[in-house]
Amino acid sequence: MTVGVGALVAAVYLTVAWATTGRTVGGALLGLRVRSARRARLGWIRAAVRAVLCLVFPVGLLWAAVDRRRRSLQDLVVRSAVLYDWSDDAGVRVPAGPVPG
Repeated sequence: MTVGVGALVAAVYLTVAWATTGRTVGGALLGLRVRSARRARLGWIRAAVRAVLCLVFPVGLLWAAVDRRRRSLQDLVVRSAVLYDWSDDAGVRVPAGPVPG
């Protein structure tokens, strides 16, 4: 039961992260973002399918080491791409200066 709960939490986390900002915390640290093949947001269904595939068949991620465009098997199935992107997650700009308070 614990493994099932952990898998469910991981699938929800990955789905929400990829569907909203395109990146997980680890992806943000590495400057990676998951996008659709057309460079748009992945969307909820494709993010969920990619998350489940990553959890059920993690060996498919190794395909990125031999693919010319560094796509995993999961990326090929859901037509996504992992991009190098160091930009702000939400596009929100925080004004410089003292913090009000």
